[in-house]
Amino acid sequence: MVGDDAEVLIAVFETFLTQLPVYLEELDQALVYEDWDKVARYAHKIKPVFTYIGCNDVRDLVQGIEQKAQNRTTLASIQTDITTLKARSATINRTN
Repeated sequence: MVGDDAEVLIAVFETFLTQLPVYLEELDQALVYEDWDKVARYAHKIKPVFTYIGCNDVRDLVQGIEQKAQNRTTLASIQTDITTLKARSATINRTN
């Protein structure tokens, strides 16, 4: 956990912003191949960073994607959530 160390927090955030497009592409590809386990795994991988940066609403969205994949919910529902996640992620990138 980064705690109150601002430099570490900034480094984590910058790394996350750099990697986020890669993670979103991995989510998309897993969804295309209907690989529920990978969708859940990639969602789980990015979820904590949204907590660290204080984007709890986005974290909740990602948690929903993870749970839907674990429960094998319809692909269309997950795709809608991923589209929303991409839009929210673009907003985070623009404001930082």
